[in-house]
Amino acid sequence: MTIEENVRAVLQRLPQDRRPKSQADALALAVHACLELDGMRCIAISEGEAGQAPAAPANPNALPAGWNTYEDMFVFIYRHESSQELFVVKSLVMEDSLLVHAASDRSDDVHCLELRMTDFVQFVPSTGSAHDAEKMFSDLESLLRAVRVNIMFKLVPSLATKLLTTGQQGSCGPKSEGIPA
Repeated sequence: MTIEENVRAVLQRLPQDRRPKSQADALALAVHACLELDGMRCIAISEGEAGQAPAAPANPNALPAGWNTYEDMFVFIYRHESSQELFVVKSLVMEDSLLVHAASDRSDDVHCLELRMTDFVQFVPSTGSAHDAEKMFSDLESLLRAVRVNIMFKLVPSLATKLLTTGQQGSCGPKSEGIPA
C-alpha cells in the first residue's frame, strides 16, 4: 500500500465528526498514516488510557473520538505489531509548523521532527472527505521519508533493516535527515 492509499484509508475510517478541521489536524493525521503504514497501531490518545491498552490490533482502527479536540496539540499512543513497547507521539503546533516528538516507554530518548504545514497540506475541505485526499495533501512521499528517518527507524530500528533488505523503502531510505526546504 502506498502512503497516498493509506491516507485515504485513514480518512475513510473516520466518522464525519472526526475528520480534519484544520491544516494541523490534516498533517497530524498524515503523520499518523505514515506510522500506521509501518505497523504502528494507535491504541489510545492519552497516556492515562495507555496503561490498560491491549496489544497492537492486527488491523488499523479509526482514530478514537477526541483525537483532534485541541487545535494545537495531538497525542497518540501506539504499539508496533512486532513489540509490546508503548510509543508516545506528541505533536505541537508552533506558528506554521507541527513539531512531532516520539519516544518509547523503554528508552529515555526523544526523537523530534519539525514539519511545515504548507509543505504537505494544501487545504482542508469542509467535508474532510477521503475523496479529497489527493487535493488536501502534497508530497506525501517526502513526509513518509521524514517520518521514517527521524521517528520510525529510531523507535523500531529493525524496521529500517527490514525495509532496506526487502526493497520496500522506495525513495525512503535513511540517507537524509532533512525534509524539503
